[in-house]
Amino acid sequence: MPLLSALMLLAQAAGIPKPEEIQKAREELKVQLRDQYARTQPEQRQALARKFLSAAETEAQPVQRSAMLLEAADLAIDAASVPEAVAALEA
Repeated sequence: MPLLSALMLLAQAAGIPKPEEIQKAREELKVQLRDQYARTQPEQRQALARKFLSAAETEAQPVQRSAMLLEAADLAIDAASVPEAVAALEA
């Protein structure tokens, strides 16, 4: 357990958001953009993924940025858009 505690302290010091904070931010995005999430066509999912990728580039808050990138990856995968999925995972 000491190693795990040390890793958690290092992550906190480095500004890495906690998974539960990211999950909460993802849920908030889905509520705020529920109309866009309701669209199920691959092109529409891909467009939303691109929107999140673009917004994440300028997002200063690590929690929000992480949430946007994870949502972008999920949406891109759902739309079978490999380039957007890879871009989100590499960012």
